Amino acid sequence: MGLDVGTTGCKAVVFDRRGRVQASSYREYPLLHPETDWSELDPGTVWASLVEAIGQCMRGIRDREQVVSVSVSAQGEAFTPIGRDEKPLYGCITTWDYRAKRQHDSFTERFGRETLFRLTGHPSSPIYTLYKILWLRETHREIYEKTWKFLLWEDFV
Repeated sequence: MGLDVGTTGCKAVVFDRRGRVQASSYREYPLLHPETDWSELDPGTVWASLVEAIGQCMRGIRDREQVVSVSVSAQGEAFTPIGRDEKPLYGCITTWDYRAKRQHDSFTERFGRETLFRLTGHPSSPIYTLYKILWLRETHREIYEKTWKFLLWEDFV
């Protein structure tokens, strides 16, 4: 079974051993923009949508034992802070969220674009998770301190 957790919806697909689609299901969910340049998903809504998509897929195949593995594809850089009870503490901050521009600019000024590129292999950008975690630490200290793990979406699923 393949699972694709995207920005505005999720998909579940079951393939046979020859790669032919046996069942598929898609569920939409809203992309939230609580402020300018912010982009979030509600983890509970995404999870419920994924469970529905998987359930419909499983009902669409004859033999549930046909599903022998699961692969997850998810938007990179999207993450959710999780508490010790393994429940989300805040919404999912998605890849294309730019709320951490100030943290990015400060970090880049301190270390330099060339150094960051040499160390990471990526051009400096506020889309990366590190800057969003710094934003959370600066603006929502209580959530940051309660966070057990910051899970990317493929890990959350």
